[in-house]
Amino acid sequence: MLKCMRLIIPGILLLSWSACSYLTEFYIYNDTFEEVRISYVIKSEQGYGAFSDAPRLFVFGKYNDLRAADELPGQINYVPADLAVVATLAPKQALYVGNAVNFDLETDHADLYTNLKFLNIQSPTDEIFLEGIEVTPYFEELDRHSRYVGIVLQP
Repeated sequence: MLKCMRLIIPGILLLSWSACSYLTEFYIYNDTFEEVRISYVIKSEQGYGAFSDAPRLFVFGKYNDLRAADELPGQINYVPADLAVVATLAPKQALYVGNAVNFDLETDHADLYTNLKFLNIQSPTDEIFLEGIEVTPYFEELDRHSRYVGIVLQP
């Protein structure tokens, strides 16, 4: 019995430690029929978290089905001196703006704006300017596993 317990307890601990983490990715989705300009300024270069200094462009079919887009020069510009990101999104493109580990939208919403000074979204017909905490209600969970959280721009 003691020999059996020596095997069971480490097994339980190993399973509990290995299955606890998941990665949430943050995006701004252009689900409109027009080109959209996204610009944001961050507080510091950190490379992780929401609104990082390492944005990437993706093409999507569904919000949780993304594939890397072939970036054209000028589509995403990062100006390190100003900590500013400017990106142009064609229809059905998404801008990856960061990630977090074990993120929950209801309890960890501060992770969305901690590194953000402001976010500006411009379309030919509308403009949204948000500072820090004001971005929170625009984000939504886009799958049931909290793996994709984003702002969806719709017509």
